[in-house]
Amino acid sequence: MAVLEEMERINRELDEWRDKAHRLAQAERRREQLQTRLAETERRIVKLEVELDMEKEDVEKLLRLSWTNLFHTLLRSKEEQLELERQEALAVSLKLQEARREAEELKRELAEVGSELRAVAGADNTYRELMARKERLLRESGTPAAEQLLELDRRMEQSGGRLKELKEALDAARRLGHALRDAAESLGKAKNWGTYDMLGGGMIATSIKRSHMDEANTHIHNAQHLLHRLRKELEDVHISEDLQLDTGGFSHFADYFFDGLIADWIVQGRITGSLEQVERQASQLRTLERRLSEEVQRLEQETAAVRREREKLLESH
Repeated sequence: MAVLEEMERINRELDEWRDKAHRLAQAERRREQLQTRLAETERRIVKLEVELDMEKEDVEKLLRLSWTNLFHTLLRSKEEQLELERQEALAVSLKLQEARREAEELKRELAEVGSELRAVAGADNTYRELMARKERLLRESGTPAAEQLLELDRRMEQSGGRLKELKEALDAARRLGHALRDAAESLGKAKNWGTYDMLGGGMIATSIKRSHMDEANTHIHNAQHLLHRLRKELEDVHISEDLQLDTGGFSHFADYFFDGLIADWIVQGRITGSLEQVERQASQLRTLERRLSEEVQRLEQETAAVRREREKLLESH
C-alpha cells in the first residue's frame, strides 16, 4: 500500500511537470518557426524597399526628362504613363507596409514565446527525473498491482498527450474559421458596393468599397497568421498528410488587394475571385473541424475508461 501511495504522490507532481514539459517543447518549436518566418519576412522587406526606390526613381525620371515629357505629351500618353508609374509605386509601398506589419507581429510573438520559455525552463529535466524515480519505485516493489498501474499510467499519458494536442489543433481550426467568416463578410460587402460603383455609384460608393476591402485585407492577414498556427498544430498530431486543406492561394490575397488598386474594373473580378476562394477554404476547414472534433470525442471516452480502470485498481489495494 505504501508503494501505491508514493506512486500517487509522484503522479501528482508528474501531472504538473508533464504539462510544463509539453509547453516547453511547443514553445521551442514555435520559436524556431517564428525565427524562420521573421528571417523570410525581413528578406522580403529589403527586396520591396529596393523595388520601391526603383519605382520612385521611374516617376522622378518621367517628371525630370524634358525630351521624354515632350514625346509623351505629343503622344497624349504622358499623364497615363505617369499615373501608371505612381500606381505601381503605390502597390509596392502597400506591400512593404504589409510586410513590415507582419515583421512586427512576428517579433511580438517571439517576445511572448521567450516569456513562455523562461516560465517553463528546465521542465523537461524535472519531468524525466520524476519518471525515473517512479520507474525505480515500481521495479523495486515488484508487485503485480504496481506493474499494472504503470501500464495504465502509460496509456493515460499517451491518450492524454494526444488529446491535449488535438484540442489545440481544433481550437486553431476554429480561430481560423472565424477569420475566414469575417473575411467573407467583408469581401461580400466590397463586392456589392463594387457592383454599385461600376454602375456609377460615385465617390461615396468607391470609398465604402475600399473601406470593406481594407477590412477584408486585415481579416485575410489574420487568417494567414492563423493558418501558420494551424499547420503547426496539425504537425504535432501527425495528421497533416491526411488533410485536403488547400492553402496555396492565401499567399496571393494581399497581392490581389494591393495590385487591384491600379484599375477599378480589375478589382471587382479579383474581389469575386477572393471571395470564392475564402468560401472554398472555409468549407474545407469545416470538414477538418468535424474530423478533429470526432477524434477529440473518441480520445476523451478512451481516457475516461482508462481513468475508471485505474481508480478501481487503487480502490482495491
